[in-house]
Amino acid sequence: MADRPHAPARTRSVARAVLGGGASRGDVLGALTAWALIVPECVAYAQIAGVPPQNAFYAAPVALVAYVLLGRSRFLIIGATSAAAVLSGATVADVSSDPKQAVGLSAALAVLAGAVLLVAGLARLGFVTNFLAEPALNGFLFGMALTIVVRQAAKIAGTSSGDGQFFPRLWTLLRHFPHWSLTSLAVGAAALAALLAIERYAPKAPASLVVLVVALVVSAGLDLKQHGVEVVGKIPSAVPVPHLPGIPAADWGRLAGGACGVALVVFAEAFSIASRFAREHGDEVDADREMAAVGASNIAVGLFRGFTVSGSASRSAAASTTRLSVLGKIPGSPLYGDTDRNPGATTVRGVLVVRPDGALFFGNANRTRLGLLALTAAAHPPPHTVVLDLSATYHLGVPVLDTLDELREALHHRGATLHLARLRAAARRDFDRHPLATRLGRDRVHRSVEDAMTATTAAEPPSSPRK
Repeated sequence: MADRPHAPARTRSVARAVLGGGASRGDVLGALTAWALIVPECVAYAQIAGVPPQNAFYAAPVALVAYVLLGRSRFLIIGATSAAAVLSGATVADVSSDPKQAVGLSAALAVLAGAVLLVAGLARLGFVTNFLAEPALNGFLFGMALTIVVRQAAKIAGTSSGDGQFFPRLWTLLRHFPHWSLTSLAVGAAALAALLAIERYAPKAPASLVVLVVALVVSAGLDLKQHGVEVVGKIPSAVPVPHLPGIPAADWGRLAGGACGVALVVFAEAFSIASRFAREHGDEVDADREMAAVGASNIAVGLFRGFTVSGSASRSAAASTTRLSVLGKIPGSPLYGDTDRNPGATTVRGVLVVRPDGALFFGNANRTRLGLLALTAAAHPPPHTVVLDLSATYHLGVPVLDTLDELREALHHRGATLHLARLRAAARRDFDRHPLATRLGRDRVHRSVEDAMTATTAAEPPSSPRK
């Protein structure tokens, strides 16, 4: 029998307390999580862009501050990205192959690309996003990812991948097989193994940062540089005074054409991330304003000797707290909606339907588990069934699946059963390969919330948990 939610105000306030812990606490946690990702990524992206690591560190805080002043996305984090780094490095290389000129040219490219975006945003040209197909952008980014992989593989092997795109670089890397460094390969393999192990067995730890710190200690202790392992070297602590890059006027002109292409790609990447998170959380983003904000961020970065920046998907995901929505059936409709936004939505006594309004990943899975348990404890009467709508999650990593298994066990001890609904195709494949699929059972995985409700209301409430 359907009726209105029981004690909804208390339920929602408990969820906010567990998930958010207050605005300041959530902001601090998000900042620390993003920082743990930014530090190791900056080192890698600077190398990809062909500039010293310190230039990436110069750019990181400047980009964030500039975007905060103009941007309106609650989730987007601006900074160095693989796509921006590859585009910057390639554009600069077309102007000069001299490493000593890379810093000035990279900074100038950021200023030019930023100016293009700022002017376009002020001219209200944000409508160009309507012509940017996300599959095409994904294909472009995938192609660049292949190039990055082969370039980084060459660094692990202690050799060079040469010039060009993926296939020429891959062939160069394979031809240099006799010159691969066994020591460098061992260090790289150990680092990769450590990353996978930390993400598998300690999902709450910032794996990249931990591996970076340990590698620094090991490198210094064993003097790996003397054994053929390339090291970053000393990073200056001085912070540059903002100024226009001092490059010849002719080089500004040679960079102008490439800057237009770079501007289009970095904005497409940033807006794609911002709009995706906005849709998942019921927000809207203004394309014109976002274009101007990304442009201002790039100009600011260029003035501090940085290189082109864009929106980071991993850092944006890591810093957004996932909200849990309690769902009820909307009158006159087969759909289930958030009871906060649909006051007429009805729930079923003893059944709690919850939807994370964002994708689950290792950084928010445990907080989501705690939030859902808090909702369960606050509900009156206590639910005998919990339905988790996973429509916002497109992939289920091992840490997330492990956490869902812990949730299943915790609910069992409270006398409730866990049901999953609306698993995406890729997420379902991930789920089927995990032990949770066997422990939960196929009869508790449903194509829709309506199917889950039909199954749960037809079944008897579960027996009391074992003592």
